[in-house]
Amino acid sequence: MPLPPPESLMRPPNLAVFAWLRGKSAHSDPAGALRRATEVLPDVDDFTPDGARFAYYVVFRAGVVFAFVEGMRGVTLRLPPARVDALAARGATRLRELGDEWVFLALYETGGFDDELPALAREAHAFALVPGDSPALARDWHPQPGATPGQIGQLLAALPFAPPSAWIAFLRLSNGGEGELSIEPGWFQLWDIATVLEQWNDREDREAFPDRLFFGGDGGLESFAFDVGGAPPWPVVTIDPVAGPESERVVAPDFEGFARAIGSR
Repeated sequence: MPLPPPESLMRPPNLAVFAWLRGKSAHSDPAGALRRATEVLPDVDDFTPDGARFAYYVVFRAGVVFAFVEGMRGVTLRLPPARVDALAARGATRLRELGDEWVFLALYETGGFDDELPALAREAHAFALVPGDSPALARDWHPQPGATPGQIGQLLAALPFAPPSAWIAFLRLSNGGEGELSIEPGWFQLWDIATVLEQWNDREDREAFPDRLFFGGDGGLESFAFDVGGAPPWPVVTIDPVAGPESERVVAPDFEGFARAIGSR
């Protein structure tokens, strides 16, 4: 049976990575190439849920995943956005689903990055500890167990629209939880699916706050919601239910942007 990721890794931004990798496999050739490129570096650990069955392979430092392998064509690294831009201009592939810092490097083909992999892996290893504006650092997130397929199915069946895929991926790994938030109000409590549906099915709340899907709070007066009144991607807003709709303000353009602030001071 596949192993779950270590508890120490279950925090943003790794949650998005493990949601992306869930159920994926990795060929031994690129996994071996990444292992050789990183095993000489200090403070490196790795993880695979099932090496005997060629499951995905990740490499991390100080609790931050900075490289992984899925599939059989190459390696994905987390690098500064400017470096990603330069590599993309040379044929590398941005992995936008995970943010601006992730890039896929093809190996074993004309124009591949085989010879550069050791040097690029060193850059990713160093970037894992970059202070300040790196969204991977100072993470303080306390997750609950991930949502089951049945719970996800219940949520999807109850909503008359397709909710943000990044939020669903987050719920698969943390169905509820709380931690620091680097934007106001400074703390975020993620509701579990049962609480989301309870709020969604409350007629009075639906009438008071139309076109709002609530999914969390700050432990005090403010709640977090998606503004689903327009076309996706839907912005994340905060609302004080006591003060009413006039208290609403946009805090992120979408859940991907909001997730970068989760667990960060």
